[in-house]
Amino acid sequence: LKLQFLYFIGSMSAKPPFKKVTRDVERIKVAVRIRPMIKMEKGDSEVVRAVKGVNALKVEGMTEELQYDYVFGQDSSQKQVYVDAVAPLVETWVNGYNACLFAYGQTGSGKTYTMLGPDGGLKNLEGMIPQVAKQVFESIQQEEKDFKLLMGSSCVSQFQVRASYVEVYNDDVRDLLGTDDPPAELQVREKDLRVYVEGCKEVEVKTPEQVIKQIYKGSKRRATGRTNMNTHSSRSHAVFTLILEHRWRNSSDKERQFHNKISYFNLVDLAGSERSKRTGNKDVAFKESVSINSGLLALGNVVAALSGVSGRGAHVPYRDSTLTRLLQSSLGGDSRTVMLACVSPALSNIDESTGTLKYAHVTNSIKIAPKQHVEVVMEEAGPMDNDVRDPDSNLDRRCLWIDTSYHGSIYARCVGDVEDPLILLIHGSGPTNSSTWWNSLVHELAVTSSRSFFMVSIDCPGYGRTVGDKQDVRSNPGSLVKDIINSLGRAKAFCLVGSSQGSCSTFNAVLEHPDITDFVAVMDPVGHDVFRYKAIKQPTLLIFDVEDAGHPVKVGRWMRDNLPHPHYHEFAASKTPFWHVDHMATEMMKMFSSYMTSMRRVSPGTMMTRLAGGLIKWCENEGYGEPIKQIDEGLLDPPSTFIEEMLGEDVMRQLSVDEEVYEESPDTWEKKADMKTGRVFYFNRKTGESTWKRPIHASVEHFKEQHEKSDTTDLFCEEEEEEQRQIETEEEKAKRETMERGKTHCDLCARMLWRPVRIDPCTHTVCEMCATRTLTYNKICPVKKCRVAVKGKQQDAVHHEQNITRFTEKEVAQREDENSKESQIRDSSLRIVLEYGNTSSGTTEGSSHTVQAHMKVLKVEKGKLYKKKMVKPSIKRVDFNINPCYPKSAVKVSESPFTLTRTMSSRFPCDMTIKWSDTLPSITIPYTIQHQLVTQRKAVIIVSNPDKKPSNATVVMSGLYPEVFV
Repeated sequence: LKLQFLYFIGSMSAKPPFKKVTRDVERIKVAVRIRPMIKMEKGDSEVVRAVKGVNALKVEGMTEELQYDYVFGQDSSQKQVYVDAVAPLVETWVNGYNACLFAYGQTGSGKTYTMLGPDGGLKNLEGMIPQVAKQVFESIQQEEKDFKLLMGSSCVSQFQVRASYVEVYNDDVRDLLGTDDPPAELQVREKDLRVYVEGCKEVEVKTPEQVIKQIYKGSKRRATGRTNMNTHSSRSHAVFTLILEHRWRNSSDKERQFHNKISYFNLVDLAGSERSKRTGNKDVAFKESVSINSGLLALGNVVAALSGVSGRGAHVPYRDSTLTRLLQSSLGGDSRTVMLACVSPALSNIDESTGTLKYAHVTNSIKIAPKQHVEVVMEEAGPMDNDVRDPDSNLDRRCLWIDTSYHGSIYARCVGDVEDPLILLIHGSGPTNSSTWWNSLVHELAVTSSRSFFMVSIDCPGYGRTVGDKQDVRSNPGSLVKDIINSLGRAKAFCLVGSSQGSCSTFNAVLEHPDITDFVAVMDPVGHDVFRYKAIKQPTLLIFDVEDAGHPVKVGRWMRDNLPHPHYHEFAASKTPFWHVDHMATEMMKMFSSYMTSMRRVSPGTMMTRLAGGLIKWCENEGYGEPIKQIDEGLLDPPSTFIEEMLGEDVMRQLSVDEEVYEESPDTWEKKADMKTGRVFYFNRKTGESTWKRPIHASVEHFKEQHEKSDTTDLFCEEEEEEQRQIETEEEKAKRETMERGKTHCDLCARMLWRPVRIDPCTHTVCEMCATRTLTYNKICPVKKCRVAVKGKQQDAVHHEQNITRFTEKEVAQREDENSKESQIRDSSLRIVLEYGNTSSGTTEGSSHTVQAHMKVLKVEKGKLYKKKMVKPSIKRVDFNINPCYPKSAVKVSESPFTLTRTMSSRFPCDMTIKWSDTLPSITIPYTIQHQLVTQRKAVIIVSNPDKKPSNATVVMSGLYPEVFV
């Protein structure tokens, strides 16, 4: 083997097979990934290595380094491969280009691992395909939201994602998502210069998890087998296609007319090239190997013809195999394509590895001409220019832009994995404060804690790199913090951390949204009207310097006395100047451990984030405020000794880090909608440039609302859903019903599912009690985050009988007794139906609109067992409070109609407290003003004893049910 290797190196030296590729035209891009050594290569030599700091690799025995668009060494992570090589491809796909990513290499080189992940994408979303799915759903959700905020309700822009999955097995195309067993063989056709598979099933997918489900479903039907080189070797080439369809309509379009655009993303997992001597294949496996190699040979001929290496002239032999026919559009058509070449570093695989590298080099020279929309594209610096990734993958220190719904782009410094519990940190209001304030605490928590967290410290609006109004974090803390948490794909944080004025904002956010976090931790907090803190149920860590006159310790002691679960600490800076720095992380962990035995990882929902920088930007002080403590000498002022030692001189020399200067005015960008493409873009009024991507420092201006007519059409209409239902087989229907009837607990109250009621079309199932409480007057699914319009509801007697057998007799009797008692109370009570909400002069968030909140009694009903004379209750006064933290600020309206008019540019809280002229207690209904032309909601007051003397207490209506018993 060594003699063979030396002969091979000698032949390469005599005639170098690698020519330099011209990089001034658009080409197929190539990423090379070197997998780690595996068990069967134990004792083997490593002869293929990545060159640190550059996109090049070195093959032992060769004098020159081989350069490609991207090179990833053995220690590269899935995230690094995706962000560098694949994420830009997804952006162009969402913008309307066709795209293709195909993995190539010998069998066992790590292609399937890279494309799907270590477990086929089932347990995590690390592979390229799962991350593509995650990014596209984040992008289209942001796009639809921006379009709606910009154009209002008069125009519609909607996206739909579908998936198909086929394999090329022995040169036949088989549908892996179909119902035929074995998979049906299909024909390859061509129409309008696009090659497609006739009769291939396309399945609509709405989440990354649904994409993985379809991949798993298809992969179980894909041909695989065992060889001497791989225990689970692919015996076919597979093409998983994501189809992105964009439909939009503007106000001038005729009824039922809309614009349509479709783009395709082919993700190709090629079976590895094989030599029968090494694989040991015989009989059927040998025939499969011949078919695999024939397809790859044909692919090589196509690549050679396209690159001009073959010298065969203009003819490209696409029709020599089914594989090349399927990839025709991706290789020589209008698609943007990335080839992912996977190689082994071992000497025993040198022939295959070098063959793959030659193949990749030739592919890299293929010119492409992707079709694109006419646009002026701004040349934009990449977030990782002059920056590096954190070499400590466990910390993964980096910077992000969080694209919130209502507060623009928020700059943040992050540490940790996004699936770990979220700790959100908010700095104080000093004129130069920023997220760097928290760098040492975050680092201390990350390196000393036995638990892992996803820690996000933000630049509040108007501070650091975040454009906005500094008053936001003071005046609207609940709205701001909630918006950031939701944009990070979560309903709440694990812990909110604040300093100085940031602590006050943290407390007010918790008071506005009691379920926004599990824990609170504050340092030198400022607080107003601290007696209100009795309502904060979360365990709270407080740290005070008794000598800090700016943050009086007496205020801290008042906080301690009013908080239900305080963890209070004082220190004197003259004696222990860094006590808070040295102990805050430890005290936070003690508090967490006191209340929880485990901290679960979560799979976040759609995250509206963009990479803003790596380790160097994370470490930069930037003149935006002093950190509470430097972790290491010079850590926060790169390029420093710390970073140079960590990354090495060669990398630092290539980075040539220069301080960035932001000269762009935040007011030069304007958001617009292009109705020809149905897309939102950003226009620079000074330079005339435009871009689809949100500029980093853009302060977005919205068009004014011009149309009153609201278009609520679903362009991907119900007929398509109905068609999907009609093709559901009897077996699939039985499986679906079995799964639905397997539920034992209510989707709303999480208690025993007593007399189940299934909601159409969302298929959520709630108990009879919850259905009565929520669906009697409001025809919206009450399950959190659903909000689907209810078309019907059906009580499932079979499901009820099944559930009775799943619980003990005691549990069944208790639930039946509760249900009976509540029904009796309803039948013998008065029901007061309230209507409340607001109107708005426009729907565009960020523009000033006149809104009017209102409250009135819609009707009064009596139960069938109510025997007393019915007296219609009347409202004496309604208190409208747009600052719920300060009840004294409420506007009191004592005459009908009970309304409040304000002019505001964003959503704001407006709690309504009803004072009755009768014997009823006061009722407070939490509400947030909506920027919709008309918003109407209903609430029900169940009065069980109208003659009882009223209490002085105010009853606060829960957010779970639109009714309250008094």
